[in-house]
Amino acid sequence: MLIIQLHRLIHGFKRFLVVKLSAYVDLFFAPILFSHSANAICDIVDRKISGIFHLSGKSDISYADFAKGLVNVANLNPNLVKKVSSKDVGVCLTYSHPITGIDMDLTTRILGLQPVPLNDIYNYLLQRIGLKK
Repeated sequence: MLIIQLHRLIHGFKRFLVVKLSAYVDLFFAPILFSHSANAICDIVDRKISGIFHLSGKSDISYADFAKGLVNVANLNPNLVKKVSSKDVGVCLTYSHPITGIDMDLTTRILGLQPVPLNDIYNYLLQRIGLKK
């Protein structure tokens, strides 16, 4: 689901350079990229390791704060992001907790992977939309 959301975010962000984006203040995630999860899975398979491994972003962040941060690193007008709550738009969230990150102690100890820094996500997205080389 996160992959689909980031894909929509990239395409929405290209349009968003012209129009305002509404982003939830009460929906949270700890973003990672598909490549992070794919590389971790390949490593697990290659090393024939068994277990339950968690991969998470370093920061729990609302969609609104994520969008504001992305606008900031892209040096765009901060007024392009409109913060909304799910209640404002009539959406009933079944889960809305500000802590979404998963404990990565085992993953770090066995695979040597660290939680994904938020700046890695921002840099990737800026490259994808052509605002960074």
